Amino acid sequence: MRFAHDMFQSRLHRGRRRVLDISGDGPNNDGALVTGPRRAMVEDGITINGLPIINGRPSRYGTPPLDRINWYYENYVIGGRVPSSSSPTLIGTSATPSTAS
Repeated sequence: MRFAHDMFQSRLHRGRRRVLDISGDGPNNDGALVTGPRRAMVEDGITINGLPIINGRPSRYGTPPLDRINWYYENYVIGGRVPSSSSPTLIGTSATPSTAS
């Protein structure tokens, strides 16, 4: 998020909307907590959408999958003033995954 925020800030041309789309199957596992960069982005008018992926697999570090990854995304990732900030949930990893919102 911090990298994306820096990229939004460094652009010469500013669009009418600034949106960051994030997807993943677990919580942040590299770097600082996401709460600071998330707050800064929302304060700067950037919308953060999230797509939590539920696949039932342990992380690459061997930790068990997060049971409520959608809750994590709703409370720590998604943000913004634009009503489009959302969190559909991707369930499975097959070619035709199902979604739940």
